[in-house]
Amino acid sequence: MSEMSVRARKFILFASVLLLCCLYLVIFRFSSQDSSQSGSLSRHVSRVGAEAWNTVTGRHWSDQTIAQVASVWEHPVRKLAHFTEYAVMGVLISAIVSYYMRPSAKRWLLIVVWLAVSASADEFHQYFVPGRSCSIGDVLLDTTGGIVGSFLCIMLGRMIVRFAMKRFCRQAELQ
Repeated sequence: MSEMSVRARKFILFASVLLLCCLYLVIFRFSSQDSSQSGSLSRHVSRVGAEAWNTVTGRHWSDQTIAQVASVWEHPVRKLAHFTEYAVMGVLISAIVSYYMRPSAKRWLLIVVWLAVSASADEFHQYFVPGRSCSIGDVLLDTTGGIVGSFLCIMLGRMIVRFAMKRFCRQAELQ
């Protein structure tokens, strides 16, 4: 392995660990919000989304219709946020684990267990926040999001390796 690729791998490891720590802090902060704070944020994001959809599609909805659409979107927006933050976590965990382990069933198992433990810890933490509860459904949703992110990360890594190998082989043929 060239010195450049060793440096790049170490940089990716360092960046992944740093970003994962930041993501854990963000998740902890969101999970620390009581039910009124959390609900207010979800309503706001849903409202902004409904207003943006109204503008993009040129529907000219009334304020009442925008509020109704935002209300319908609130629950899916919350679940999509869960799924997305854990998909990002899956990417970061995959990058970290891939630095230390070659592709194998053990690597997949470690990633899935890490994601499930993280999701379970988050839900356990929410149990102690006023107005919040822990949900097995959210643990499953979060873990699934992480698995999807991890899978996409691994597939992207394979595509990059294939591309690099093809490029290397073409350069070797030219010499």
